[in-house]
Amino acid sequence: MQLASLVECLQGMELTDAPDERLLTLSGKPYTSRSAYAALDQVTGTPDAHGRHIWTTRVPNKVKIFAWLYFKDRLSIRTNLFAKHILDDESCQRCSNATEDRLHVFFGCPTSAELWESTALLSDTEVWSANVPSHLDTNLWPFVLLTILWRIWDARNGETFRNEPSTSRRILSKVCDDLVIWRKRLKLDSDVINSRDWHIYLLSCNSTKSSI
Repeated sequence: MQLASLVECLQGMELTDAPDERLLTLSGKPYTSRSAYAALDQVTGTPDAHGRHIWTTRVPNKVKIFAWLYFKDRLSIRTNLFAKHILDDESCQRCSNATEDRLHVFFGCPTSAELWESTALLSDTEVWSANVPSHLDTNLWPFVLLTILWRIWDARNGETFRNEPSTSRRILSKVCDDLVIWRKRLKLDSDVINSRDWHIYLLSCNSTKSSI
């Protein structure tokens, strides 16, 4: 059936010696990831709000891909692996207190919950609606958020597969390090300056937490 459909689609195609050119059928424009998502939005009529935040954020590509999997709930979390019959147990291996689904990994597991409590940035799991302090730039929140989520996931994997001890303070310290390194990826001078304010704030959250 699929072969017959393919043959039907190829009928009438004429091959030439000219270089191949990738075009989107809907627009006739050269293919890019952005144009593909825009075309999908037009077809579905429901723009992907998460995608707009993810693909325009100045984090490394590996973090963008991770974030896309996060919002699609396609990460290799134990509930997903259990549903695929890869694992026979879906409980969290770090705290053993709950099923390891996405919300538990990033918000419910004690280490993650402690991190969010120390930063006071989120009051629930609606991650784009943050309690950003008035002196910080809200436009940089997606940049900061994806960095935090990435480091929580990295810590989870380190503890699960490499027996690396993890604490909320250690995770937040790595987030601060990433913000310094990834600051160079920001295009606007104002964003670079404002990212420093975010860095200082998160450092203060960490130092306050460690002194309690």
